[in-house]
Amino acid sequence: MLTPALLASWLGGLVASMALAGAAEVRLPQTDPALRIFVRGETFAQTERGAYDVLALEGQCVLQQGTFRAQADEIVLWVDRQREVGNESPAKVLVLLSGNVQIEHDGFTLQDDRWVGRLFSVHAVELDFDRQVTRYDIPYFDWGLSGQSSATGTPPFGNNSNRYLVAGTAGAPDGSAVELQAPPLLNVSPRLESGQSLGQSGIPTLPGATAWDSPSRQNAALTSAAALAPPITPQVTTGPNSRLPTPQTSLQPTMQPPVIGTNQLQAIQFYPRGSIPPEISFQFDASRGESIGQIKGGFKLVVQPSSGVGGAAELLGNAAVTLEADNAVVWVRSDSPMNLESGFVSSPDRPIELYLEGNIVFSQGNRVIYADRMYYNIASQYGMVLSAEVLTPVPQYQGLLRLKADVLQQLDAQNMRAYGAAVTSSRLGVPRYWLQSQRVEFQDQRTASDLTAFSPIASDVDTGLRASARGNHVYFAGIPVFYWPTIETDLREPSFYVTSIKAKNDTIFGTQVFVEWDAYQLLGIRPIEGTRLRLSTDYLSDRGPAAGYRLDFNRPLPLFGIPAIGFSDAWFIADSGRDNLGLDRSSLTPEESTRGRSLARTRMFFSPDTVLSTEVGWISDRNFLEQYFENEWEQEKDLTTGFLFSNYQGNRLLDIRGQARINEFFTESEWLPRLDYHWLAQDLWGGRATWNAKASIGYAHQRVATTPIDPVDASKFALLPWETDSEGLRALTRQELSLPLQFGGMKVVPYVSGEAGYWKEDVSQSDVTRVTGQAGVRTTLPLWRVYPNVENRLFDLRGLAHKVSLESDFFYADSSRDLSRFPLYDPLDDNAQEHFRRRMIFNTFGGTLPPEFDERGYALRSGMQRWVTAGSPEVVDDLLQWHLSVNNRIQTKRGLPGRERIVDLVSFNAGLIYFPRAQRDNFGEDVGGFRYDFRYHIGDRVTFLSDGYADVFSQGLKTVSGGFQISRPGRGDAYIGMLSLEGPISANVLNGYVNYRMNEKWIFNGGAAFDFARTGSIGQSLALTRVGESALVRLGLNIDHGRDNVSFTFNIEPRFLPTVRLGSLGGELIPPAGAYGVE
Repeated sequence: MLTPALLASWLGGLVASMALAGAAEVRLPQTDPALRIFVRGETFAQTERGAYDVLALEGQCVLQQGTFRAQADEIVLWVDRQREVGNESPAKVLVLLSGNVQIEHDGFTLQDDRWVGRLFSVHAVELDFDRQVTRYDIPYFDWGLSGQSSATGTPPFGNNSNRYLVAGTAGAPDGSAVELQAPPLLNVSPRLESGQSLGQSGIPTLPGATAWDSPSRQNAALTSAAALAPPITPQVTTGPNSRLPTPQTSLQPTMQPPVIGTNQLQAIQFYPRGSIPPEISFQFDASRGESIGQIKGGFKLVVQPSSGVGGAAELLGNAAVTLEADNAVVWVRSDSPMNLESGFVSSPDRPIELYLEGNIVFSQGNRVIYADRMYYNIASQYGMVLSAEVLTPVPQYQGLLRLKADVLQQLDAQNMRAYGAAVTSSRLGVPRYWLQSQRVEFQDQRTASDLTAFSPIASDVDTGLRASARGNHVYFAGIPVFYWPTIETDLREPSFYVTSIKAKNDTIFGTQVFVEWDAYQLLGIRPIEGTRLRLSTDYLSDRGPAAGYRLDFNRPLPLFGIPAIGFSDAWFIADSGRDNLGLDRSSLTPEESTRGRSLARTRMFFSPDTVLSTEVGWISDRNFLEQYFENEWEQEKDLTTGFLFSNYQGNRLLDIRGQARINEFFTESEWLPRLDYHWLAQDLWGGRATWNAKASIGYAHQRVATTPIDPVDASKFALLPWETDSEGLRALTRQELSLPLQFGGMKVVPYVSGEAGYWKEDVSQSDVTRVTGQAGVRTTLPLWRVYPNVENRLFDLRGLAHKVSLESDFFYADSSRDLSRFPLYDPLDDNAQEHFRRRMIFNTFGGTLPPEFDERGYALRSGMQRWVTAGSPEVVDDLLQWHLSVNNRIQTKRGLPGRERIVDLVSFNAGLIYFPRAQRDNFGEDVGGFRYDFRYHIGDRVTFLSDGYADVFSQGLKTVSGGFQISRPGRGDAYIGMLSLEGPISANVLNGYVNYRMNEKWIFNGGAAFDFARTGSIGQSLALTRVGESALVRLGLNIDHGRDNVSFTFNIEPRFLPTVRLGSLGGELIPPAGAYGVE
């Protein structure tokens, strides 16, 4: 859906393109790029942002390149990694110094709190640090931080003109004496009636609709459409009679008469627009002290900024301005006649003004504006545009937007106004749809520190850009279909008021309508920085009305300013229907009439190594999630209530946690509280041995699930063997000592481990102490062989390399207590699996769970207790087993000649477990746990997949699957395969899906699953998607035989939105409309 936030966003681009360049100048040291850059600090952290590698050092930091030396508490380097390998040109290194900064260079000394600069070197940055850490608070690079310090304390970079003195250097005036006066605004205030349009078009439109021009002008920009992006760093305009701040530095420049910095000079040159030179007439008005020129016949004007260093402007390329028009009038303040053809220089004391008409093309950097009439002041970069049209990308949107305004007026440096503004993503000459506003006002409320080079990339940072629109209409096929009187929005929001609308229909919920609202816009309040609040108003015809909210935040907390990230999500429904969960649970009475769930999760970062996580999860009844949020029930973690405090210290971790059960229909353990300490991979005796340890102590209370109220649900409910109401102290420690040995190519690691633990209550509420001793040997033998002469064009083979890893783990354990005595204070499964296993006791095993299918037995036979950090420390018993596995990789080269890459042709991993004491450990079978995983990449797009697992005891799980997968990005993907399952449950399922773009306009989606056993048809889905110029429209049908449910779906999704769900083909999204020109 088109939004006024989009309209205001492109206004922001126009503001930046015409704002006065008033950013503080940044002085950069002149150093030899052949010299190396050395940096020293106590701690080091690294990350990536855009095209830069960011290196952050803290603690007594020192940076040196030749005679340039800097000291600070913190040094952050932005290293440009776009320089090609082997290129001798120096790499750019942006430098940010913070805290007690002291700089020495060629006899100059600067002391300040912050400094920003730039260095060059053909060598990689050399680092020296004590330890490496992980940081989440590395600051963004900000030229605005240096405007008051570095401009006066460092020597100039390069030579300066003899005619002008560089502001802020020795011999230049103090900033306090400089006063800049902005030129007067063009006195144009158009009077527009409601809906009146100033645009001209040969196509008739309804009253109030914007007249869109023919595509002739916009087609000229198709080749550069991808480059039409707003500048990363907007320029700052100094208002009338504004006074520059006095530099806060110990070095004060000598007072001199006011002079002009070289970065304020702009060279102007005129050229013919075509092969015929323009007609130029010239007059000099001595009474007004200005020269007036008239140009006819088409011309091109280039405004080239001075080559002086200018902070952020230089960082972004210091782009020139190019103006093309049919006719123009030029005013130049001068004392004598001037010749336009010879070119001249524009400066604040000699501004050049232009009035242009006819086929105007205004371009600066990667921004292009088309207009009919325009006024432009070159010195101040300020003006007014009539009948403007822009093709530009917008942050947080895919593709390009086409933007239009009858009148664009700049009121001052922070305020703009547009009349007859319209926006669309359509590239047709007369678009099918657009959003039109009678008047849009734009405010730039950013401070100097907001004008950074890289921070606007972060979507969670408040842009400081606000827009308000009046008289908003949405037009479709030239007809207004929606009206909203006023909009107040932050430009980072991609929607207004309504953020999502969905409609569905099925036999379980009836007709469903889901509407999501932007709460801040709805309430008319300014969004809290770093937050997003949504409200939901929904209706399900067979169940009832529903409402909810979701709050996402990523900002420091009000208390103590601790950085935090998290969300709070709640949804409730007045349910008047019955639950349909499939098979014998097709009509269950809900335990509550007002149903819902509330979930809040927060993670607070006291430091990069200290984190506090909290969670509160409440559900109204046991079947709510399975009925309304099935994916969350089956795939997400359980909803719990508690906290976890974690402190990381290298290879050590301290966890303090607490947990309470508030959902009585699930079995959960309460911890009041619990402390875990891990110490892993600690070298002993010079690396000859490795020690791993874990200790845990806490007060636990396992509270079991309550019995369902519905008789049908209650008839198949039973507690699992480990579910008992046990409470008390649990304390244990587990240690392992290993001795890595190398015998030729084989690595042998003998190890011993042990555990001692105490439980206040076992499953019979008796205290128990357990001591366990364990020992084993791990071995690894890698083998490889290369066959360079294997060539086959049919199978796309260019040499073969076979890599094999033979691994084994012989393990023995002796425990003083049986596993059956212990409750699982740390459960093995989620609530969804436990819920299913309880019903399986009655549906499959006739009321008694066999030990072969107890999850504790499976975890024990898999060897969980071998690991110090095992997820459930209760799973320990007497055990003797030998794990054997072989991992294979067959690799080849594929790709264009000279650009081949190594790829996996075949991967095959297999393993099994041998049980010397089979009767005790594996139900009488000597081997078990057979597993394999096989993949054959026939080509870059086609793969054969297969995997399997088998336990050979009676009714043990035996499963094998195989199938072909094909994927072609942008065209589609498909899979067809077979799954065979034998054991307590028997199934032979043929399943497949296909997503295929049949032509430019239509996409087919389909899927089906069929069981050749007694189940038969499982389900089918069919959908047809039309790829329109403006939107993706899908009509679909879903059949679920398990729940006897048939549903119809109808979805409409604009193509320019970033969260495309309907148009993903082969892992690639359908390009937005107009991304490669008119379709």
